[in-house]
Amino acid sequence: MNRYMKSDALKASARDQLLGSYGTLIGTTLMVGLLMVFVTNFVISLVHSASLVSFLFLKLMEFGISVVFGLFEYGFCYMYLKLSIRQHITTSDVFFGFHGAKATILKISFFIALAQELLLLPGDLFMYLYDTTQVPAFRILSYLSSIVFGISLIIFLLTYSLVYYIHLDFPDYTWKQVMTSSAQIMDGNKGRLFGLYVSFLPICLLGILSLGLAFLWITPYIYSTQTNFYLDTMRNRNKAV
Repeated sequence: MNRYMKSDALKASARDQLLGSYGTLIGTTLMVGLLMVFVTNFVISLVHSASLVSFLFLKLMEFGISVVFGLFEYGFCYMYLKLSIRQHITTSDVFFGFHGAKATILKISFFIALAQELLLLPGDLFMYLYDTTQVPAFRILSYLSSIVFGISLIIFLLTYSLVYYIHLDFPDYTWKQVMTSSAQIMDGNKGRLFGLYVSFLPICLLGILSLGLAFLWITPYIYSTQTNFYLDTMRNRNKAV
């Protein structure tokens, strides 16, 4: 019988691991966050009209940014795995995805970003049509699409939430093997991870009230807890084999 750690225990482990490393983690989170804001705003500044071509250009650029920033996501997973086993971490760890098996990582990131954009596209498209035509039906369709495809997106992201951790532990896996492994491991565990994420809502509300500043501390806390979830899930899976 699997004995998974409860959310409180995963969080407690995370808090313990974070002690003494907050400076590096906050600095790295801030650096990557500012870079993403800069790149996103730069792309938006290139659009000077509300035409359909501009809308599609923005979606395409949004997709490209998501693919590239998947390399940073990989680096964050690497950093927090090191933290979980008490290894020294540095800001340069976040660039780990830009070395080694970039092709495999980019394929994984491409697949995730593509699915994410396709699931978000209907709601965004209907909202664009509403903004340009002011037809109320398009606004209603946008909300309905966002709800339906939003739920599908949550299930998708939970299913493939462990891909970068898996590739770090099994670097010889192809991108398809990584995706398949994540889906298999998360079968029966999506509810656990979703509940873990939901448990962060109160502290995220405090982050919003702080005008986002508190997220510099909250983000490392969530990443570290998520990493402990992965390690705990794999530990129980290995015991069952």
